[in-house]
Formats: sequence, C-alpha cells, structure tokens
Amino acid sequence: MKEREFNLLDEPWVRVMRPDCTVEEVSLPEALLNAHGYVDLAGEMPTQDAAVLRVLLALLFAVFTRVDAEGCEAPLVRPKDAIVRWRTLWESGCLPEKPLRDYFARWHDRFWLFDPDHPFFQVPDKAWKRIVKKDGKAEEVGTAGDVAKLNGELLESNNKLRLFKTVAGAEGLTYAQATRWLISLIAYDDTSAKATKDLPEGQKYPSPGVGWLGRLGYIQAQGKTLFETLLLNLTLLKDGKTLWGGAALPEDAYLSLPCWELDRPRDRERTEVPLPKTFAALYTVQSRRIRLSRQGDRVGGYLLLGGDFFAKEDAFVEQMTLWRNANAGKKNLPPSFVPSQHDTSKQFWREFPTAFVPADKEGEHRPGVVSWVATLHNQKCLDQETLVHFAVCAMGYGDKYFFVKDTFEDGLAFHAALLDATGDVRERIVAEIELCEQAARAVGNLARDLAAAAGGEADGASARDQFYFRVDRPFRQWLEALDPAGDVGKAIDEWRETVQDLAVALGNELALAAGPAAFVGRMGKKVHLSTPEALRLFRGAIRKIYTKGA
Repeated sequence: MKEREFNLLDEPWVRVMRPDCTVEEVSLPEALLNAHGYVDLAGEMPTQDAAVLRVLLALLFAVFTRVDAEGCEAPLVRPKDAIVRWRTLWESGCLPEKPLRDYFARWHDRFWLFDPDHPFFQVPDKAWKRIVKKDGKAEEVGTAGDVAKLNGELLESNNKLRLFKTVAGAEGLTYAQATRWLISLIAYDDTSAKATKDLPEGQKYPSPGVGWLGRLGYIQAQGKTLFETLLLNLTLLKDGKTLWGGAALPEDAYLSLPCWELDRPRDRERTEVPLPKTFAALYTVQSRRIRLSRQGDRVGGYLLLGGDFFAKEDAFVEQMTLWRNANAGKKNLPPSFVPSQHDTSKQFWREFPTAFVPADKEGEHRPGVVSWVATLHNQKCLDQETLVHFAVCAMGYGDKYFFVKDTFEDGLAFHAALLDATGDVRERIVAEIELCEQAARAVGNLARDLAAAAGGEADGASARDQFYFRVDRPFRQWLEALDPAGDVGKAIDEWRETVQDLAVALGNELALAAGPAAFVGRMGKKVHLSTPEALRLFRGAIRKIYTKGA
C-alpha cells in the first residue's frame, strides 16, 4: 500500500453542479478555476457542502490576503485595499489562475489524503500509538468509527431508523467520498466519542463538545454561480469593517493559518485553544483528530479523538452564524453573544429579525457575512438593484449532542438595500413577521377551542404548523418583490390582506373538520364552547391583530 496516495490537487473529489443540472467530481483546482461555470457545490448533503465551501474559502483567504489578482505580493494594509482587491476579483468574472497555481505548487504536498507526515485533515499514523496500560505497552487509541457514520448516514432516535439508504455498502467509501465526509465529520461530529484513559487517576480530559460547525446557526450568501458564492462569502474585512489580524508568535501560527500550512499537524487530544484570529484558521480548525483506515482502494472506517476547541462566547471571528445575546434579560450584565442555532422546525424567514438585525442595534450582533454583503452593497461593488440570497443549513442533534437525528436547509432572497443601516423598511418587515406569529397563535387557539367544544384536547401545534405552511411561499414571494424604493405601505397592506385571507380560510377548514359534536358544543369552565363561538372569537382575534398592527 502506497504511503502517499490521492492528492486533492490532482484527483477529482469536489462535487459540483453544472448549469444543465449534471453533477460531476472535479479536483480542487478545477473547482476554483472553473467556479464561474458551475452553479454550486453538489455534495451528498447541504451540511457537507457548507463544510467543503469553508475549506475553499480558507484557501482563497490564504491566497488573496497575500497577493493580488496578478499573483504579485500585496498584503492588505487598509480596509480600502480589501474592497479594491475584492472588486477586482468580482469584476473579472472568474478566479485568476496565476496566484492559485502558484499556491497549489507551493503547498502541493500538504494535500495528500494519505501521507506519513501530513495527511490532509488528519493526524499521521505515528501519533496514534500511546502508552495507556500499566504494563507500559503502547496501543492504538481513539474511538473507532465505521463507514456508516463517516458517510453521514442519519439515524433517528434510539430505534436507529434509517432516513435514507447509505451511499456506500460493505465495500467502503471511495477516496473522493471519504475526503468530503472527512471534512464534514470534523465540522459536525457529535459528542459520542470517548476520551483516552491515560491520565493520572482523578484527572480527565475536558469535553470539546460538538464539532464547531454543529454549534452554529450557519448562514452563507448565495450567488448565481459557485464563483459568486465563493466571492460573496470571502469576507476580506471582519464583519465588513476591519482588517484581519494574525498571530504574533510563531508558535501561535495555528491561530492564523489554514491547517495545511502548519509545520506539523496538531495531534494533542482534547486541547482548549485561544480563539483563532482569522477565518482561514477557524474554517479549518481541527476539532477532531482523525485517521482514515484504508481497505484496498477504499476507506473502510476511521479512528477519532477530540481535538482543538475554544470558547464560543463572542467568537466573532466566525462570520457565518446567527448570534444571540446570552445575557439578554439579565440585569447589570453586558451583552455576551453565542451562536444562535437554527430551530429546524422553523422556516428561515421567521429568523429574519435575528439574521438581519441592524448593524448598530444595541444588544444585537448580526452575522459577519451579512455585514460584509451590506458593505459590498454600500461600496457599490454590487448592482444596486440586485437581490441578495442567503442560505442556511444545520444538523439537528439528539440529547446532549450525542447523536445526529436530522438535517435542515432553507434560504431567503430580498433586495440588497434592506441590509443598509438606514433601511427602516427592515423594521416594518420584522413587525409583519411578529404579526404572523400572533396570527399563528390565534389559529392554534382556535384548534384548541374546537377540540374542547367536541370534548377533546389539543395544544394547537399542528394547526399553527399548517398556518405557517400556507403563508410560507406567499411571504417569500412578497419579501422578494418588496422594493424599498417603491410604495412600501401599499405592499404591506396587500400582504396583510393575503395573510388574513389565508388565516380565515384555514380557520373555516378547521371548523368544518371539527364535526357535529363541536358544532353543538358544551359548557366549559366559564363559557359555552362551540364551533360558531370559536370561529367568532378567532375572526375577532385576527381582525384585532391586523388592526392594532396598522
């Protein structure tokens, strides 16, 4: 078996989609240099694509914060330099070949999937032998994982019900598949792996928690092509404002550089580290120590240990997450922000107030990539009439992040001007979303009253879900069509008519489905409950919501 095998710069492994919707595997250089010809990444799962995208972004950051589009050394000195650099790349319509080819040539040997010294995103074999027995003998350490977990197979609850058929069978994963899933596993691994028991009695390793990407309320800007998506998420200014810093000491290089540029792979188990200083380091953080196991020309499993981790509070180096104030509502405590994870049961537009909060709103912090796109719009790097698209995805974990139970993806498009700090139209959108929440509660109350009128019980959750399902597409279409420079008041009035009609129509359907017992009704604790009375209360509640909100 070859010591060195499968170089990511030479072999196809990145899955991309062409405009004709065909999917193919290409090498890393092809994915970048031909990104303008691909629609998007097209891996097995959206969460995998997010993890791979961040690796590509780390590489682009490593290149274009050091050299210009011609490949000449030109570090970014002022924020204006970053905007000029980005505008040059964007207006060229494709990524320049020379600086990327130069980078690939310099770091080629750090992209071997299997290598005795620098296996990509892994720890070399020699680091897996450790003295863990009293007799002084060394043995391999780490939690063994099989192909089923490596390839992202989802298991639901303790019954382990398959949600979809596994891609790879007993024959294992191809090296290309294994590369994609390796990147994904490090990003999203659950907390089920065990620590090595080689510390003195009474001591134990700290818990690294779930993989860093699994902690996030992940959000990315989405372009019409892979090239546009890469550039829109290439945040050359932190939060769209300031230049990125770097490590002051050579021994802290791992806090600034992508992992493949380090002199040696990081291999210490469960190590708490300072917050990385650049997103190139953060997006390639080795939160797990992994070694893939080969079986012939396939990967049949892996060994895994906890890796680097850091505090999640105020970790604003992370540019691709929603945030929430953990101290909200606590007196005399300053804001402390942590990633705000997506509720996988909610449509993304319901998170609009969190994701697209004004940049200067006290007690709030908006995603760095959102601030970056807003900066690009304000600097007129983007078409002033353009729509911006944001996509989100997430893993849903079980108790204490011990296992993965589902995944989630969604997206939203709207006029870029809504991101401007002066855009009060955004606040009116937030108000309409809150009115939708109130209308949903009214629908839920109706379902509860109808059930009580029939002599049963209901919490209204199913009815609320039906309401959100019905308003989902109309709201997205309304938001996408909303022009901040147009007649916003008229657009809001039209939306309110739409949502009230949808709510009343659903209420009528619920009433019809309640049956004759509910129509006759029964005496409750204080009032008589029946279908006609429940409908009267419901319609009055809807009118009140949208009259008060006017």
